[in-house]
Order: sequence, then C-alpha cells, then structure tokens
Amino acid sequence: MALYDEIDGDLITYLKTKAAITAIVGTGDNARIYPDGPPQGTTSDHLVFVVTDSHAFESHAGFSNLSRDVVHFYSYSQSSRSAALALDTAVFNALKNWQRGSMGSATVLRVMYEGGPFFGHEKPTEGREQKLYFARRVYRFFVRHS
Repeated sequence: MALYDEIDGDLITYLKTKAAITAIVGTGDNARIYPDGPPQGTTSDHLVFVVTDSHAFESHAGFSNLSRDVVHFYSYSQSSRSAALALDTAVFNALKNWQRGSMGSATVLRVMYEGGPFFGHEKPTEGREQKLYFARRVYRFFVRHS
C-alpha cells in the first residue's frame, strides 16, 4: 500500500491549516491545491503535487507496512518567479517541520526534501495568455501503514 490513498485528501487538509500557504492559494473549498494537475484554465497562484514513486519495503518475511513515497510539489504563479518561490517556501516550511503524525490510515514518520527548488516556466497556451512561472521541489515521505 502506498501513500496514494491518504495523500489526496489528508495532505491537502494539512496544507490548508498553514496560513502562509492559504494566504497565497486561498482557503477552504476554494484553496487552489491540486493532486496531479490544476483544472484547465487555472491562472491564479496554485500548488500541484504529484506522487511519482512509491516503494514498499520488504524482507524475507514479505512486505512490511512501511513505504517511501516520492512527491513532487509545483508552486505556480502567473506574476513572477519570486511569487512562485514564495509559495514554494511556504510549503517547504510546512513540510520541513513535519512531526510524526497521522495522515488518514497512515502514519508519516518523516519527510525529507531532495534539494531545490528548481525553477522554470510554461509558455502561454490557449486560454492562458501569459507564461506561468513555477518552482519545483521533491520530497520523500516515509510512511507506516495501518
């Protein structure tokens, strides 16, 4: 079992409790935090996270209830690279201080980041006339499943 079951709802709920994040992406049901990608036409600053790898640990006795999940976070802004960095920094501060705790039926034991942030931009597309700046950072979640 991987973090997929827990991450969509419970990670979003956790991020929505952080004032530095919600000041940028909004609050409640209007918070612009999306698993896998934003709705088409999203132009306001927003956060996207993608689970790119999940590895269940095993021994001679079989699979354990531990996993390592790799999650990429993309902080987007239409206004500037520095605005994308501000959102990335808010997420970084929220996750770097993660204390062991529940996320749905799983317990997150530790969150580590793999350097970054890395910057880029997406060219204008149909429905979006401006380029979109982003900052990307990669995290590893170490998880115990119930």
